[in-house]
Amino acid sequence: AMLSIRKISLPDAICYILAQVAGGALAYVAAKEFGAGFAPAVTAVDTLKVGIAEAIGAFSLVIGVSAAVHGKTPAAASGLTIGSSLLIGILAASTVSNGVLNPAVAVGIGSVSATYVLAPIVGALAAAWLYRFLLKA
Repeated sequence: AMLSIRKISLPDAICYILAQVAGGALAYVAAKEFGAGFAPAVTAVDTLKVGIAEAIGAFSLVIGVSAAVHGKTPAAASGLTIGSSLLIGILAASTVSNGVLNPAVAVGIGSVSATYVLAPIVGALAAAWLYRFLLKA
């Protein structure tokens, strides 16, 4: 989403995405190898309801990220802003979905499906572009 509004460069975005997916994959492997019986089974259900919930949750998260990236929060409160928006997004999405909000997290918990990959991307893009539009209004 930040790449689409030119807040990060393409090489940085590629590195960020690869690092996120690699981290998710390593978390999945580590949980399978070392966490026997530790993590509950997570299912990935592809429904419109789940997709909307994941998009709304990601939208909430990226609104907070956008506020920090655009310097609209004090630097000392950036983490609180992002963390709070993540919490709100998870609480909203988890009423009907796994509350993933990030395709890399979906990889990490083994909840990979078209819905858990595409819906957060749609929500994130909508939030980044809406925030950018509102800043110019």
